[in-house]
Amino acid sequence: MTDHRDAQSGRALRYFAYVRKSSEGKERQALSIPAQIEKLEDAFGHLDLEVLEEERSAFKPDNRPVFASMLKRIRRGDRTGVVAWSPDRLSRNERDAGELSYMARMGIIADLRFATSHFENTPEGIWMLQLALSQSQYESAKKGRDVKRGLESVAKSGTPPTRAPLGYVSPRRGRASVRVQGLDRAAGSARSG
Repeated sequence: MTDHRDAQSGRALRYFAYVRKSSEGKERQALSIPAQIEKLEDAFGHLDLEVLEEERSAFKPDNRPVFASMLKRIRRGDRTGVVAWSPDRLSRNERDAGELSYMARMGIIADLRFATSHFENTPEGIWMLQLALSQSQYESAKKGRDVKRGLESVAKSGTPPTRAPLGYVSPRRGRASVRVQGLDRAAGSARSG
């Protein structure tokens, strides 16, 4: 293992490998955490890594206990480096983004690395980090707004914006849901009433 040292203290750097996926849609992101871990180990396996996994949304601050614990441990000096797949795995909100960039600028986070981009702790590097974190917040907020607009548009057309509840047949556009009264077990088809 190559010995990476803190430029100020001369101590060997130890890193957190932070991997995160949003809590919604577990089946949609089932491979997200293992894939992130694999890529981080490929890119940074030569570093002293402690993997931290979290399945929480980063859209709102104070929603991620593993992330909060990681920052506390960095302040204590347990580990002073962080690696992540990309900046959006670390933050999708302004408060966490500000805290991360401040901790990097002040040297509390001695080294910050991403598998998808390069970061240097210089005024330009901090600026680029802040832009990347702001972009993550923007994309998340925009996607939420666009999905809401799309669902409202579908509902205005007379179609429910979601699948029919269990026991109902999903309608065709412009028609109401139909309650399934019984199931013809021999034929395997639903009878509606």
